[in-house]
Amino acid sequence: MAGTTNRIYEFGSFRLDVAERLLLRAGTPLQLTPMLFETLLLLVENSGHLLSKDELMEKLWPDRFVEEVNLSKTVSRLRKILEEAPGQQFVATVPGQGYRFISEVRDVSDNGKAPEALIIESPTGPTVVVDQNKSETRQLAPIPAVKRRKRRIGRSFGFVTVMVAAAVLVWLVLPARPPRLVATAQITNDGRSKWGGYKGPGVLTDGSRIYTLEDSPVARASTLVQVSVSGGETAPISIPFTHVRITDLDPRSSELLMLPWSSAAELDSPLWAYSTINGSYRRLGDLTVSDATWTPDGSILFTRGQELWRAKSDGTQQQLVATFDGIIGSPRESPDGSVVRVTLEDLHHNSTAIWQVSRNGTNAHPLLAGWNEPSREVAGSWTPDGRYYIFQSLRDGKWGIWALREPSGLNRKPRGPFRLTTGPIDYVSPTISLDGKKLYAVGIQPRGELMRFDRDRRQFVPFLNGASVDGLDFSADGNSIAYVSVPEGQLWRSRADGSDRQQLTYPPMVAAEPRWSPDGNQIAFIARLPGKNWKVHVIPAAGGTPSELSSELVNEFDPAWSPDGKKLVFGRPVFGSESATAQPAIYTLDLEGREITAVPGSDGLFSPRWSHQRDLAALSSDSQRLLLYSPATSNWTELASGGVAFPRWSHDDKYIYFDTVGTDRFVCRVQVETRKIERIASLEYLRRGGSFGSWSGLAPDDSPLFLRYAGAEEIYAFDLDLP
Repeated sequence: MAGTTNRIYEFGSFRLDVAERLLLRAGTPLQLTPMLFETLLLLVENSGHLLSKDELMEKLWPDRFVEEVNLSKTVSRLRKILEEAPGQQFVATVPGQGYRFISEVRDVSDNGKAPEALIIESPTGPTVVVDQNKSETRQLAPIPAVKRRKRRIGRSFGFVTVMVAAAVLVWLVLPARPPRLVATAQITNDGRSKWGGYKGPGVLTDGSRIYTLEDSPVARASTLVQVSVSGGETAPISIPFTHVRITDLDPRSSELLMLPWSSAAELDSPLWAYSTINGSYRRLGDLTVSDATWTPDGSILFTRGQELWRAKSDGTQQQLVATFDGIIGSPRESPDGSVVRVTLEDLHHNSTAIWQVSRNGTNAHPLLAGWNEPSREVAGSWTPDGRYYIFQSLRDGKWGIWALREPSGLNRKPRGPFRLTTGPIDYVSPTISLDGKKLYAVGIQPRGELMRFDRDRRQFVPFLNGASVDGLDFSADGNSIAYVSVPEGQLWRSRADGSDRQQLTYPPMVAAEPRWSPDGNQIAFIARLPGKNWKVHVIPAAGGTPSELSSELVNEFDPAWSPDGKKLVFGRPVFGSESATAQPAIYTLDLEGREITAVPGSDGLFSPRWSHQRDLAALSSDSQRLLLYSPATSNWTELASGGVAFPRWSHDDKYIYFDTVGTDRFVCRVQVETRKIERIASLEYLRRGGSFGSWSGLAPDDSPLFLRYAGAEEIYAFDLDLP
């Protein structure tokens, strides 16, 4: 009687035993996870042949969506176990295609050698043992019929038990069919920005209507609008607030939670509820919060700085639930009321993470630790049945919607996350329909259009053919420009007419705020890597490797050159100190000695700009005052007040141009000597955009430049398939 073949392969000093699922190096077993073993086996059995990435991922993760990075990490770990070294490579990478096992493989399988003895049990006669090597047959003592029946029953029961256990194990271990989006419909098509964006629920639904916030075409304000779930024109809803955020709908879909605000610097705002039934609104007690949500039982969860609180529906009986090590927002409670999830923002590492805490405030921990480095997840919400949790994440430079399968039954661990959205559009602010069958989200296609104000025609006209660029800066001779591409965030230089373009930075670095040196040989800019701080860098204008100028763990913004090109001035964050040595202020950096010095009296100031005469302009931290520093007197004096942004010197140093901030938006200039302010143009109908707000600059003839936001932000509806 022939036995079965056990596949055994040898390569280098390794022996791969398939039946035993064992890898040995010179006889010593090595520890391999099941995934690493299957990957190695696939490569070895196809030695010399190219295995594409898609083919490997389909075979290693059948019926489950995973990203390509999972495959590259698996191969990387396998290479470490095999201890690849120069001259001894086993797995070769074929760039952009896949992998090939290139070591010589020897098949040393046992070729079906028969067993030494075979036991034959007869249901009617005696049991015998056949010795294959000695050609002998021995009879064993007969087994009573009752015992034989018990043995057969026992074996049958054992077989069933093993099969049931195996089925349960397969159900627990193997991935379920992934959730997916099966149909898409665009709900809005008005071209306006949808508020809520990257950090909040910008879309809410009561089943028949969708509520969101759009930017006002007339003033810098937000408009609460509604649209049918089947699509159409948005209709404004009258509310008594100019600036507002919506945070949640109550379980009966009858009241919207709203947070009015007057300044972006405000951390907490009074909490209001708007009735979607009769249009009335009410203040919820004396609550001042940074974010809030209704819970399934009708109470209110809200955040205040680092604290999570609970209160009754009228704002009374406030109770502290938990305190976190970071600023939190976007609270949501699970449908069964057992846990709460929030977004925790880490300003030190420019990251956001989803944290979970029990209803009683215990067991606080990150939900997806190590899944995305650095983490850029924002808390979402559960499907009505609690089986899935839907959230948004920034991965590979794109915002997308993801689903996490919640633990259930014997399976005590969540499954996923599974990617739901793909393609060129960023998707944010996900919300689930009341029946759990649809997903609504804001789709964003960022794009800018460079505009110049034509003084003669008194209107805005495209500049550089309306290029989608940000932070444009001219060299001193006016012949070259440096800018950052939108939305890629990469630094470029070219001639003033846009020709002879040269890219200077590359992903994963993101750049902003380029500034030419006075001699035109270098460009200063700020940049950051994922999870790192914004830091001032310098790069040769002809191209090269960017040089980071300081190693302190603190954000740095707004670099500007001294007239002699020997120093840089920059601002540190005005929203709070990020290290023991870094205080919100303006600093100079000596490029030769790398010495950093605070400008006297600059505490709390930002956005510095150096004139050719060494005078320094800057803004107060609340953007309410434009100030001028004279090195001769070491004094700061006020030039303008009432809401200012983006100061820039005229080329003759006689004026400082700036934009007003507030309801009335203008580009103005103040004469330095007389302090006289004049309006240049209204910005009322100009839809603005930029890396750090509404960017403004100056052309060589001092005509104002602006980045007009020309992107699309529309609401989309998706049909959900949630197995």
